[in-house]
Amino acid sequence: MAVTAHTRPAAFGYVALLGGVLIHLCLGSFYFWGNFTTYATSTMRVEHPSLTYKDTIVCYLISPAVLGCVLFTTLPALQLIGHRALALVGTVIIGCLYFCSSAIHHGLPAMLVAYGGVFGVAQGVLYTIPMSAALTYLPDRPGVITGVITLGFGLGAFFLNFVVSAYLNPHNCSPVCPGPDRTYPDFVCPGYVSNASTGVLRELTCKGNEKYFPPDSDQVTQTPDFFHVMALSLAVLCFLGSLLMVPQGVAFLPWVHCAGGERKQLLGDEEDATQSAPSLSGRETEEPALPKWNTGMQFTATEMMQTQMGWRLFIGFFLTAAPGVFFIGNYKSLGQGAAWSTDSKEASISSAIAISNGLGRLAQGLLCDVFGWTKVLSAASFCTAVLIITVNFTTENEYFFTVWCVAIAFVYGGNYAIYPTAVATTFGAPHFPTNYGVVFVSFGFGSLAMGLLNEALVDHIGHWGMCAIFGGLALLGGGNAVNMHFKVRRLLASRGEAAIGSTL
Repeated sequence: MAVTAHTRPAAFGYVALLGGVLIHLCLGSFYFWGNFTTYATSTMRVEHPSLTYKDTIVCYLISPAVLGCVLFTTLPALQLIGHRALALVGTVIIGCLYFCSSAIHHGLPAMLVAYGGVFGVAQGVLYTIPMSAALTYLPDRPGVITGVITLGFGLGAFFLNFVVSAYLNPHNCSPVCPGPDRTYPDFVCPGYVSNASTGVLRELTCKGNEKYFPPDSDQVTQTPDFFHVMALSLAVLCFLGSLLMVPQGVAFLPWVHCAGGERKQLLGDEEDATQSAPSLSGRETEEPALPKWNTGMQFTATEMMQTQMGWRLFIGFFLTAAPGVFFIGNYKSLGQGAAWSTDSKEASISSAIAISNGLGRLAQGLLCDVFGWTKVLSAASFCTAVLIITVNFTTENEYFFTVWCVAIAFVYGGNYAIYPTAVATTFGAPHFPTNYGVVFVSFGFGSLAMGLLNEALVDHIGHWGMCAIFGGLALLGGGNAVNMHFKVRRLLASRGEAAIGSTL
């Protein structure tokens, strides 16, 4: 049965938001690496005992780079098969990813392909689908859309941290320093009897970031099965969210088809789009009213990167988000050497980080709709710089360290609500998936490069030096945000073609 329109109330946008939260809960498993790395690295060391946390963190860092590359293909894929079908494709990838990750014992290359590469593909396919669908219902609330949807991304790690601890380490056993001949004589855990143990505690000493679980412990032997549990549970959750990915004008039931032209209108034909604005080509749309912070422009990715603002967003994403990626990937190493540190306390901090990360996305997304994204980004960047530079002063005190971790996660999480809002309001919604993919690429590859730099320098300058470097990046990002603030103010004061050359 073909119909000419499937118009639903704007309130249905919140149904799309719910589906987006479910999908991003799955994608948020990316952030549980900070807590999971102890188990993953210990498992990979079974066949490759020379591996360390410095080696395996590349699994965490490569995923954003792959995500940014795949985001380029999202818009053409949406135009070809639609939001729901593409989301279901991503669901299949998520399930296969975690199932294949059970081959973790084969070492770093297998984990790089699965957790780093394939997971990056899944993120790239799924990341902007909920935002694109919700924007068709709530075009004047980009901050709410990005904040609520990416809240799920932050909360995903929160729930998974409890699953990890309950499944792999129910007795709260702590990793220990490896002894000679790959033995772990200091490891004590209920039910554990090592084949290589002498029964004598040697109280071996090592740095906090050099402690691992024995290869014959339950924490290691059960890690491959844990991936099977993850594959099933996340695939189900993502499937439910995918069913709600129905943009305005598209039939909710799959057997009811849209008449010709509707999908094209939804996915980027500037001549038919309902969001009115002048564009570079001079095409105009119908609706004269624009949301408060919308510049009124509609740019393709190529046109966006011909403007100063496009390049400032491109560089700024790396400068303001890379410090948070560095910290979340290394906070456990920072805290493990402290006297108060236990596995359960580190897991609790990881959960607090996940909650704060999610709330930071929501809060800063909402603030973008009230104050404008440039003001929120400027404040968050300078706060990040101060927190990253001073975090080393807090590691010996459990409570101060926890507060700093939570605060860093809060301001860092805002990047993933602020930059999508900036791209959508500055360069228009029709090409949002591709435009955001371009901006995200700098963050993805930049974070990978800085992760490799961290691996090369941390033994020479320590965490103090690395925090100073990343804090400096955040300061540069704050200055860039302030500059963009004044440029956007001038653009909003004169929406139109005349402002393009002088303001952007």
